[in-house]
Amino acid sequence: MNGDAHPTVKVWDAFVRIAHWSLVIAVTAAWLTRHSDSPWHEWLGYAALTIILLRLIWGFAGSPYTRFTDFVRRPSATLGYTKAVISHREPRYLGHNPLGGWMIVALITAVALLGLTGWLGTTDTYWGSRGSPRRMKPSPMYSSSSSSCTSRGWCSHRFGIAKIS
Repeated sequence: MNGDAHPTVKVWDAFVRIAHWSLVIAVTAAWLTRHSDSPWHEWLGYAALTIILLRLIWGFAGSPYTRFTDFVRRPSATLGYTKAVISHREPRYLGHNPLGGWMIVALITAVALLGLTGWLGTTDTYWGSRGSPRRMKPSPMYSSSSSSCTSRGWCSHRFGIAKIS
């Protein structure tokens, strides 16, 4: 307990704090290396995916405030909270409020999709062969599919980057 009348409550455990800042660093560094021909961009993407996977596991098995059941609310509860925010009567929460919980879901989804589309770009089955997108060689899948469908994978990756930048 500290000197005032309110007890100190540790909401986020060490894992969540480390995972949060590691994800910030991985995504920022991946963005900064996006035009590089070095392997850093690819490995930073794998690091971000690993952090997301670990956070998903921790969201079901971690400490109480880090579990998704603690902060991801039903849509009706989130709508009610949104109305309370608009009228300046919103309740306070330890951890994430209902809107913040859905923001976490959106962030995890966006980073996971960025990592997945980036990884698919390195496979020779779907969108080309290993290497920089500027040096991609068409794969058999590319030749048998429409070019708009194939380029959609890269467009999805680039669109995701633009949305989180």
